[in-house]
Amino acid sequence: MDAKRLGAALLLFGLLASGCGGTDVSTNAWYNQDSASGTDWDAAEADGGAPDVSGEPDGAGPDGQVLEDGGDAGREPCDEDKFAYRGCPDGDLVTPCVDGWYGEPYCEQYDGGADGAAPDGSADAGRDVGFDAGWDIGPFPDAGPDPFEERYKGTEGLSDGALRDALFDLVKNHDGLGYDGAKEVLFSYIDNEGGRVQCVYTGKWVETSGIPPNDVMNTEHTWPQSKGADVEPARGDLNHLYPTDSRANSRRSNHDFGWVVDVTWTEGGSKSGTDADGKAVFEPRDEHKGNAARSIFYFSVRYEMPVPQDEEEAIKVWNHLDPPDEKERARNGRIEEYQDTRNPFVDHPEFADRIGDF
Repeated sequence: MDAKRLGAALLLFGLLASGCGGTDVSTNAWYNQDSASGTDWDAAEADGGAPDVSGEPDGAGPDGQVLEDGGDAGREPCDEDKFAYRGCPDGDLVTPCVDGWYGEPYCEQYDGGADGAAPDGSADAGRDVGFDAGWDIGPFPDAGPDPFEERYKGTEGLSDGALRDALFDLVKNHDGLGYDGAKEVLFSYIDNEGGRVQCVYTGKWVETSGIPPNDVMNTEHTWPQSKGADVEPARGDLNHLYPTDSRANSRRSNHDFGWVVDVTWTEGGSKSGTDADGKAVFEPRDEHKGNAARSIFYFSVRYEMPVPQDEEEAIKVWNHLDPPDEKERARNGRIEEYQDTRNPFVDHPEFADRIGDF
């Protein structure tokens, strides 16, 4: 990556990282409590209208500096627009400089001119004018009291290599089941809902109480086997295995994740094709974007494998677009029953923002 692209990418990561907040904001805002800066950006408390370009209440999206009490410290002065390279699926993330102050970031040419395709559902045809309604890359939602506070004690204030090392110590040497054992548990318990299992890419359901025929539904390695997940314990690590329709699994192949611009296949919201640079990529449906991202983060830390730069830029946004929900957290708990470790990026998705380069 050339210096211009690297610098722009770092701008995006810096913007994302600024969304994690301080412990003083709320006893329940445990997703936001581990920032090295000790501040919180647009916390749950409303301040009666943040003084940003949009004029929305607190939580309206990235608009500059912050205060520890969750209020908005005002707009950040500027001389020119900021551009985060590949910060959006079909263009850069732009933070406009308006009359000397940074305003609401938007996706440049986000949807290629198709109104309604932008994350907030109300953008103008060629431009998403803010992340306020559905694609906020600011703080993660309040998840309530942290039930794993003791487990992650000592990670406060850590970042980059130090944080990777601390998380590796927490996830190494898990209790592996082997690939066959992992598949059996996956289809009979981990992802079985009343005798049915759903494909994470297409949403299709299959009735089964165990491993279904391979030509109907099989096991997706979120980190492809051909790229390092072909030997144990990685091959049977439940933290990156999911049930998928056999055809969707084939379409994903071993492609990196990314924003698909030119679509060659789509079903259930997932797409395969090429990105804006012409690279073959796979884009999961919105419901699985964050899950896939957090599985990649986990695998990278657990097995000390690097994530391609373009993929990392996309999935760091997906981590915010689709934050952990109760279903994903419950799945993390069921995996712990068998492997005796958890995916820390499900418990604390903000950890990903504190690692500048996976």
